[in-house]
Amino acid sequence: MMKRIKIVGLALLMSAPMQNATVAQEIEYLDDRSSPQTLIASYFNALNKGDFARAWLYWDNEIEGTNLEDFVEGYTGVEKIEFKLGHPGSEGAAGSIFTQVPYAMMTLDEDGWTETYQGCFLTRIATPNIQSPPYLGLHFWEGFLSPVEEKFEHVSPGECSYLTQK
Repeated sequence: MMKRIKIVGLALLMSAPMQNATVAQEIEYLDDRSSPQTLIASYFNALNKGDFARAWLYWDNEIEGTNLEDFVEGYTGVEKIEFKLGHPGSEGAAGSIFTQVPYAMMTLDEDGWTETYQGCFLTRIATPNIQSPPYLGLHFWEGFLSPVEEKFEHVSPGECSYLTQK
């Protein structure tokens, strides 16, 4: 059985009210949980649009020590997030499918400063044909990220080790 741990470095990710209203309206809406990659794209889309409640709902929100208010507050000053994904790896466990996806991201703040990070998302979906209402779609189970010194264009998504830590 997979052990749950608190998100390490979530505060680092939470560095936005993102985008002014005009720019946020110009970003096309994306809300797609059909794969871990599209879930991640939807998550960053929500953050870049300033849709923090939607971004929050992509997480398993029973994580100890987190709440929506702190999540939103953590994005103060961030104007934009860019990201790139590595190769995912999946594994089934006790009626769930877990997928780890390494990523790199860059935040741009309202003063023009950038920060670059590497991290990993672990997504989970309970096997759909054995779920009963309420249905819980694909969501983030865990995640971590760490700042890196390199510029975003020179950073690769790195590696994940969730599925090898059992």
